[in-house]
Amino acid sequence: MSDDVLKKLPAYWWVDTNSGKLIVNMATTYGLLESVYGDFFSQWGLSETKFNALLLLHKNEEMALWELGKNMLVSRANITGLMDRLEKSGLVTREVNPLDRRSLTARLTLKAKHLVEEVIPQLKEFTEKVMHTLSEEEKELFLKLLRKVQQSNMGEVK
Repeated sequence: MSDDVLKKLPAYWWVDTNSGKLIVNMATTYGLLESVYGDFFSQWGLSETKFNALLLLHKNEEMALWELGKNMLVSRANITGLMDRLEKSGLVTREVNPLDRRSLTARLTLKAKHLVEEVIPQLKEFTEKVMHTLSEEEKELFLKLLRKVQQSNMGEVK
């Protein structure tokens, strides 16, 4: 993180190591990406979370709500609210699972299938634009470094 970024984030005045600068910089970058992708998905009245749910359902035909929530790392209450909004938009249907009447299954509507197929190519193109400042070699190195951090034993730091 440059000194310019530190001036914009006065709460982080104390960050003076490369490790600290990396953490703050990754968090800042994540926030920027969330905003940019939020604007992108809003063209279709979607959020990134809604689109992720649609992608999972597109790939799997149908999923139990608990399984969808587990794959998205959201609580039962949050997945229920998300499905309420998607159902209201005409993008999903919910049905009682015939094998377990306590369980609901979500399925994409035809409208949602077409929407996902429309958005995916544009999302790929958009992502290329977002990352255009990095060369392919830089992207490979960045991926390698991120994987290295992700694969480290984070449990040891607790």
